[in-house]
Parts: sequence; C-alpha cells; structure tokens
Amino acid sequence: MPVLQTLAYDVVDDALVVFHAPGRPADQDIQRLAADTRIAAPHVRGSLILAGRAALTRSQRRQVSRWHRGASVKVAVLAGSQGVRSSAAALKAMGHAYRTFGPRDLAPAIEHLGFRPDTREVYEALDVYA
Repeated sequence: MPVLQTLAYDVVDDALVVFHAPGRPADQDIQRLAADTRIAAPHVRGSLILAGRAALTRSQRRQVSRWHRGASVKVAVLAGSQGVRSSAAALKAMGHAYRTFGPRDLAPAIEHLGFRPDTREVYEALDVYA
C-alpha cells in the first residue's frame, strides 16, 4: 500500500481504497494515485474513499474525473465535512457514480459498492472508526 504525504491507497481484487490525511490532498499525491492505479482502472468495480475532511480542489476533481472516464466504477465517499460532500457532488455532476456516506458508515458504503464477499472481508477489517 503506497503511503504518501497526504493519502494512502491500495487496490485489492476489483476494489480501490483511498485514505486521506487531514487537510487538502497534495497535487503530486493525486497525480501519483492516478498514475499508479491507471492500469487497474478498467478492472476496478468500486472505490471506497475515506476522505474525512480532505476536499479536492477543482483541478484535482478534473484529474479524478479523467481517471474515471470510460470506467464503470461506483464510488462511496465517507465524508466528514461539507467540503468533501461538495467535491463528491461535483464529481457526480460530471457523470460519475459518486455517493456520500457519513464518516462512520463504512458497512453501508461497502454494501453499496457491491464488493465480492472476500474483498468485503478485507475492507471491513479496515474499519478505522470501530
């Protein structure tokens, strides 16, 4: 799992999980996330984003939108602020399958994404809010 200054991420089977650190994500971290996961993008069914209060900038949203282009990916964002909800709403308005959940709604988010049972077990073990 790559751990960068402002986020960490991993792809397990057909799922991507992203953990944001407090504060705004660094542009170079978003760029590395996009570059590292580009090969996996066509195979990812769902993305679980534990965003906390880390809202994306407009340019970061455009970059994330390009990553999603052509992929059929559901995204569940665990949002801890209105800024994060606004970022997710902007990406949804761009035509992406984003849905926000409360910061402690890990189980409903995983259910929404429809992860395979074995993948679900891996992510449920990550319940950092339990």
